[in-house]
Amino acid sequence: MEKRTQKRLSRKMAAICSMFALTISITLGVLGFYTYYHNIMEQYRLYIETIVKLAESTIKVEDMMRCIETGEKSRQYEQTQKELDNIKSRAHVEFIYVILPLNDGVTDNAMYVWNAVTEEEQKIFTDIDSLGDLSGEGFPTEVSRHFMPAMEGSREIVYVPNSTEEFDYVLTGLYPVCGADEKPQALIGVDIRMDEIYMRLYQYLLYVVTGTVCIGGIFLFLFLRVLKKSVVLPVIRMADSAEDFVRQSNGSLEPSQLVFRDPHVDTGDEIQFLSESLKVMTAELVEYMGNLKKVAADRERISAELNVATGIQSSMLPRIFPAFPERTEFDIYASIQVAREMGGSFYDLFLVDQNHLALVIGEIKGRGIPAALLMVITKTLIKNHAQLGYSPDKVLAETNNQLSESNEGMTTTAFLGIVDLTTGVLTYVNAGHSVPLLKHAGKEFAPLPVKNCFVLGSMAGVPYWQQSIQLVQGDLLFLYTKGLAEAENRGQVQYSAEHMQMRLNQALKEAYALDGICKIMTDDVGEFLDGAARQQDIAMLLFRFFG
Repeated sequence: MEKRTQKRLSRKMAAICSMFALTISITLGVLGFYTYYHNIMEQYRLYIETIVKLAESTIKVEDMMRCIETGEKSRQYEQTQKELDNIKSRAHVEFIYVILPLNDGVTDNAMYVWNAVTEEEQKIFTDIDSLGDLSGEGFPTEVSRHFMPAMEGSREIVYVPNSTEEFDYVLTGLYPVCGADEKPQALIGVDIRMDEIYMRLYQYLLYVVTGTVCIGGIFLFLFLRVLKKSVVLPVIRMADSAEDFVRQSNGSLEPSQLVFRDPHVDTGDEIQFLSESLKVMTAELVEYMGNLKKVAADRERISAELNVATGIQSSMLPRIFPAFPERTEFDIYASIQVAREMGGSFYDLFLVDQNHLALVIGEIKGRGIPAALLMVITKTLIKNHAQLGYSPDKVLAETNNQLSESNEGMTTTAFLGIVDLTTGVLTYVNAGHSVPLLKHAGKEFAPLPVKNCFVLGSMAGVPYWQQSIQLVQGDLLFLYTKGLAEAENRGQVQYSAEHMQMRLNQALKEAYALDGICKIMTDDVGEFLDGAARQQDIAMLLFRFFG
């Protein structure tokens, strides 16, 4: 692991530094090349300008025009020829010539007026162009196409870089010769060979790149050595210590037995600060892991206790159906779906006496153990008072008074109904709970007419209004907690009481048995949630009266 990490980090740093050094070398080489090139070219342009001006000073324009018109060389013409030959010999240029541009054609595009030669060239060449000779194909196209524009333009030297099969790279300068009326009459041309210049440029570029690469290589070598000693090796030691610590923590060691091996980093910079911070962090991590283990043990114990409490709470709700198999006057079924935490929703159903059945459903405002305890107390108080023979309004009034004595802000909604099984009269009180739904025989579900009263535990001594309604054979009562109507899916859309009522009416067409209806509603709300967690308990109680 150590070798692989070291190799990978070293190679990465070497590659980055190499790319940096190479980029610097190429950049300096290119910038130096172009700077040197432009400086050299500027010097040669100035040199051409000097030669052109010197050649212009030897030309008598009036005599030149007579020679061009007559085709005969005058004494002045011969004198100018000697001066141009002398300039060429001393200037070390390739060509000095004076021409008269004729057209823009490829051949015969100019007529020679003067063509300077040295003594050595006179001995070698016998067919030197002179006054009246046509250029033929003597000028490259990239040069000849500048003849006419140079004649018609301003009195400035036109520089034309070009190449030929014989001379390779050449720099040509063209300058118009004007008469007294400032009208161009001919062109002075000066050619300088650039082969040696380009050779020097390439040598310069080679020297710059080679020198930069060598210096960059030395710098890279020294830099990597310092980097390895000051950064790479300390980082590797810290990584090994961290890996060893992780290996210990993944084992079966107790947090108190974990030891962080000191990487011994003494660089005196941020790397050392990082190493010391790593030691402090691991020490705090060991302490945190110890605390976390204690918390996990406590949480596991509490979770086990909560599971037991949830089981006890659940066992207090009627879960065996049919609940009263010997009774034929009615059918009843109930279910509850608990949310993520222990909640306070509840229901109850019990016989007050042989002719009266109590239906209870309620919901504690709050969650956790306090809500569960309050649910048990509320359910017990309601049942005890009802079995004493109290009317529903008195049952809830007494329950409210007792809950309000030591209440610390937790309240309970509840619906209590007592059915006289002989007459079918339902007497009920609603203490701030969701309005139940009632279906008369041959009709659809509709809200039960209720007067909302105070929730239980909010204030002692408040009145509760009792109501009653006549049930007939086949009537169906549906009690529920708000966790059903207010269930929200992932898009935070509520299931809603309207949808619940509509789906309940549809469920009656799909099932007759109460457990079947309850299952349809449970499945429908589960499909609506689409995986979203339930935020509240969902309790349902269905009662059908046969009479």
